Amino acid sequence: MATRSRIRILLIDDDPESHVAVREFLSRIENPEYVLDSVYEFDSAVARLRDPAHLYDAILLDHYLGEHTGIEILRELQITPLLPPVIVLTGSDDKALDHEAMSLGASDFLVKSQINPALLDRSIRYAIEHRKNERRIVLKQREIASKLMGDPLSVIRSRALSIQRLVQEDPNANPKIREASADIIAMVRRMTDLKNKGLRNDSPGNSPEI
Repeated sequence: MATRSRIRILLIDDDPESHVAVREFLSRIENPEYVLDSVYEFDSAVARLRDPAHLYDAILLDHYLGEHTGIEILRELQITPLLPPVIVLTGSDDKALDHEAMSLGASDFLVKSQINPALLDRSIRYAIEHRKNERRIVLKQREIASKLMGDPLSVIRSRALSIQRLVQEDPNANPKIREASADIIAMVRRMTDLKNKGLRNDSPGNSPEI
């Protein structure tokens, strides 16, 4: 019998019925096994997400949370690839809200009336996989930065293409990571050109006249 993988989910929603529905949807999925924790209030949600004792693979975030909104939580968290992916849930197909949530780091945007077990499962798994890829890119970038004091060109040249490949493998990678990767590759080219120019100028046939 195959071992079931476990995925820990935090649902942030002020509507108890939503918690019942999401729990029911996730219970119909045989593999992976979803473990769902529930939070109903804004302040409790922010405290839970900032508590290192509570680790989650993904977050389901309702847009309306009493006097607050899910957008406020996204701003509070300042989502980065090192945090779990956030999937925003809402009762209406609001394109402006969709774009705002994604610009603040949300991984997906689902309309509650359209959610079913298969859609929810796919959204969660894709969001987790994309976040893993983003983390690999960030770690590569940090590795490059930590070694820049050694031999910058050799380190950047060897790592830039690997970062580019990781980004290309994930068409939904965070745009900021895409931009950062493009900047690194452009820097490699500029530094390589400068180095080659310096080598040509230092060659015996190009010695400056005295």
